Amino acid sequence: MPKRVLLLLGAVVMLLAGCAGGGASTGPVDESVLRIAAGIDNDSFDPAQLSGGQKDNYWQAVYDTVLKLDYATQEPKPNLATSFEYDTTKTRLTLTIRDDVKFSDGSALDADAVAKNILRLRDGKGPNGYMAANVADAVATDATTAVISFKQVDPAFLGYLTTTAGAIGNPKFLGDASLGTTPQGSGPYVLDKAATTPGDTYVFTRNPYYWNKADFPFDSVVIKPIVEMSARLNALKSGQVQGAIIETSAIEAARATDGLAIKAQATDWRGLMLADRNGTKTPALADVRVRQAINYALDGSAYLDALEQGNGSPSGQIFLPDAPGYVEALDKRYPYDPAKARELLAEAGYADGFDLVLPAFDYRSTVQPVMVQQLADVGIRAIMEPVVPDLYNTTVRSGKFSAWWIQLTSGDAWRNVEKNVPKKASWNAFRVEDPKALQLMETARAAYGDDAAYRKAMGDVSAYLVEQAYYAPWYRIDSFYVTSGGLDFTFSPWATAPELRTFRPGTPSGS
Repeated sequence: MPKRVLLLLGAVVMLLAGCAGGGASTGPVDESVLRIAAGIDNDSFDPAQLSGGQKDNYWQAVYDTVLKLDYATQEPKPNLATSFEYDTTKTRLTLTIRDDVKFSDGSALDADAVAKNILRLRDGKGPNGYMAANVADAVATDATTAVISFKQVDPAFLGYLTTTAGAIGNPKFLGDASLGTTPQGSGPYVLDKAATTPGDTYVFTRNPYYWNKADFPFDSVVIKPIVEMSARLNALKSGQVQGAIIETSAIEAARATDGLAIKAQATDWRGLMLADRNGTKTPALADVRVRQAINYALDGSAYLDALEQGNGSPSGQIFLPDAPGYVEALDKRYPYDPAKARELLAEAGYADGFDLVLPAFDYRSTVQPVMVQQLADVGIRAIMEPVVPDLYNTTVRSGKFSAWWIQLTSGDAWRNVEKNVPKKASWNAFRVEDPKALQLMETARAAYGDDAAYRKAMGDVSAYLVEQAYYAPWYRIDSFYVTSGGLDFTFSPWATAPELRTFRPGTPSGS
């Protein structure tokens, strides 16, 4: 086994040693209270500032969404909107809004509230503002009809309405600064501020006005942000919480603990974002051969085996196998080949290598020296610069670094390219404009509605991004959610944490 892998495996074993097995306190689930942990604290309850991933459950407790996801088909279905329909151009969407929904203060939720929230998301600077970037206007034509018009076809918008873009806040409070800490929604619960301590415990109690209690069987929800992995696992063992995301470093310890059940699904990809494709800060990265060389230089399969104990799959692209745009052959486009990397660097005029400043990342920090060494083996001198962990995403998006380690969702194909390719995309830190990529996107946009044509067109987009080495993916990860006491749930597609509406008392079907 290569020395680099042994080093990584040793680090993983040390992590596991701190998570001893044994038995969990796994009495039956209290059907009146759901207690779960999140790996990160909440940052805002303002609908225009909501974050996804592990922060989903916080806002899902207090905000209902326009649509919800059918987990079997991965298609949107009615929720606050009883029906939704595009016109023939797919640039005008008509939503029929329920007439029996109230906000937590008792006021009615109507089509005007939906329109105002969508426009506010579009016009704000929240992390998910891109979801409404294609919206030209949103108006209520009557109390139950909202009409959204688009600048151009948006293949991801219905999906967005099942997530943060569809979270509807009470219009009376949308301009109130307190909305960040005091949610005003129509969701199944309300925040009990007296029982809540931000950073430690969030307590949610029943919203007496909620229209769909069948989707949420628990009378109250407690969410505890527990950042440290071993503390999260110990909270599961002790019965302090009944559900939590755990990392692969703790999988064996969880499996060795009686009373814990584990479910997994493929979610994100991990690797490097090669953002400075114009060579603004690092001229070498303007040459596609250099970016391809970085792909050949890094042994993603070894990282997967060592860091994730093989829980995942090698990847050369940013899409999941069941998503439009996935092309199986692309996963093998860049095998680990340092000789090929050196050859490409020499062809590009960098036989003596070049300096590449990267932000230090705290996820599995033991991989950093291995990555640095593998880049050095082909002549690329990686310089790791410290970054405040809480400001990592903000810092890399600012254009401070030419490339960086990243973990991004591999789910909805259009959402992936929208976040990365257009000049103003949230992850396009150097505002690179690539006419060929945009042309391929437009072809896919035009094919939206014809599943076979859309999948092929998105596959062409993916092939181009891989050939141009926009990224250097290492692998796709499996996300793990662990429960105790008989708590059950259903994974929503691509999500790292289950949607709050899926939790149920019962016997888990995990392994």
